[in-house]
Amino acid sequence: MDNIILFDSEIRNHLLPFTFLRPVSELRIGMMTIREKWQMEFPTARFSHITAEHLEPQYPIFIAEDNILINSAMLPNDHVVALLKDLGLNQAILSGDELLAARLDKSQFDRLIGQNELDELEGVLIASDQIPFVSRLWQLLDRNSEEISNDLVRYQKSGHAFVEYADRSRGSHGVYVQGGADLTDVILDTTYGPIVIAEEATILPGSMLSGPISIGSGARVKMGSMIYGGTTVGPHSMVAGEVKNSLIMANSNKAHEGYLGDSVIGSWCNLGALTSNSNLKNSFGEIKLWDYATEALEDTGLTKCGLFMGDYSRSAIHTTFNSGTVVGISSNVMTAGFPAKFIPSFIWGENRMYDLPKAIKAGRSLHAFKNQTMVAGEADLLNRVFDLTAALRAKFVK
Repeated sequence: MDNIILFDSEIRNHLLPFTFLRPVSELRIGMMTIREKWQMEFPTARFSHITAEHLEPQYPIFIAEDNILINSAMLPNDHVVALLKDLGLNQAILSGDELLAARLDKSQFDRLIGQNELDELEGVLIASDQIPFVSRLWQLLDRNSEEISNDLVRYQKSGHAFVEYADRSRGSHGVYVQGGADLTDVILDTTYGPIVIAEEATILPGSMLSGPISIGSGARVKMGSMIYGGTTVGPHSMVAGEVKNSLIMANSNKAHEGYLGDSVIGSWCNLGALTSNSNLKNSFGEIKLWDYATEALEDTGLTKCGLFMGDYSRSAIHTTFNSGTVVGISSNVMTAGFPAKFIPSFIWGENRMYDLPKAIKAGRSLHAFKNQTMVAGEADLLNRVFDLTAALRAKFVK
């Protein structure tokens, strides 16, 4: 199994805004991205992508004589990995109408790309409840706690060094650290799941952590923070205040007081001081969430659902987001009351368009703030997404 291609299906449209700037397999859930999980399962394989056209320059495809295609929205588990290892040439794994995986030779692959057909494939059907799948925004949160524990097992099986920290306050799930993290005067509770702290992460005194939690490499938890279970703090992100059941991707900041709950924050975001979100309606009723695929508010089946903020977006101080709010990429949210429950990409304030050169300049400043440089092609990608989102933005801008 030397060549694995992670392919995006129409599911990627339901996972916007987080898939504007990355394939589905580059989404973080648990301790790592979906691609990194598959790389743990197949460490000798070469990985590439089939994704949206505007992403292809950054995420090109590599085709070999023998190829394994894996649906990017599928998470690995023992059952699926075993099926993949036994998959014969020109066989496919299906769940209902959804293609989960296939093994194709080059000629069959060329027919798939040219004609969008899979001829002469032998299908292996499996039940949907056997498949860990992420097809809607809120499922990133539904599976995050479980994936923190699963990823810890993957790391341990692969021989990566996470050392169990012996001195914990309470609980039996364990605290695991890389690189000798200093946890002096930090309260650690593993009653409900493990706490995993990657190398060069900093947990300042007075912080309280209740697992399952993943703190990524180079991340920083500021003094007196309250981090509850189901939370991932991605690499080089910073958190303070109260955070519960939330997924913060890489290089973002929630550096001040305020509540973040049942929320997903993209990369290169910044939440101003005292920014908070609601995750529960006053009526305790079901929360609806904007879906890019249908361009409408859709039922989630959830009574708790918070903020979903795309990459490079920011909020002003004292911003208060309603439950079930979706913010696109590179928007700067500033409003006296509750912002709209859906804010498109490249919006400044309440309903003005964010000038593209200024947005890219601000993005570069965010990188510099983290002592990094915007990678080659990122500005071009932002340009392409600006054009792709123009029609939706036009409905919002006054």
